[in-house]
Amino acid sequence: MYRDDHQPLACVYSSEANAWGNLITAAAPYRLINAHRPASLVGNAFYWLTTRNDMLEFDLGEQCLAVLSGPPVENNFLHNQIIQVEDGVVGFIVLSYPHFQMWRRNISCHGVATWMQWKTIEMHNILGLPRQIVRGAETILILGYSEDADVFLIYVDFNFYMVQLRSMQSKILHEAYYITDYHPFTGFYSPGNSSYSVFIF
Repeated sequence: MYRDDHQPLACVYSSEANAWGNLITAAAPYRLINAHRPASLVGNAFYWLTTRNDMLEFDLGEQCLAVLSGPPVENNFLHNQIIQVEDGVVGFIVLSYPHFQMWRRNISCHGVATWMQWKTIEMHNILGLPRQIVRGAETILILGYSEDADVFLIYVDFNFYMVQLRSMQSKILHEAYYITDYHPFTGFYSPGNSSYSVFIF
């Protein structure tokens, strides 16, 4: 949530205490790009995109908000998404048709953070995506990310796809329908050690 000056506020609810904690603020006023898009959970922190191509971080352990510099890419929330990469590191995926760029945030032994371009993936190499984009590059959008399933969701030619980050294979979820908001949910069963993911739109 925000104050009138757009300074972000956070508050944590404890189910054990059945009470809300104190209001937590960031050091500088920042507005989220899309408050309807769920945060990305990486490690013990939530991350949101801001209007200045930075990221808002809420550390669950420290109970604090911080603004982090993002990678040196174009500021376009329709083509950018915060993700988790290997070893639980904060990452960033950028759609720059006809490829995706993947970045990772490295922390030096002195605590200095830098962004490194990690991978470049050609869209035509992702199994399950159409080989040709009929409607043009402007119809390709990144809609979100699920850290539990390690997938990101994209919109291509009026169809909705789920792309697995490790295998770079995709699955069509819905045809000819544009979905703007989603909320990932994952559940686990003990018998058979199986799990499932549900996307609530």
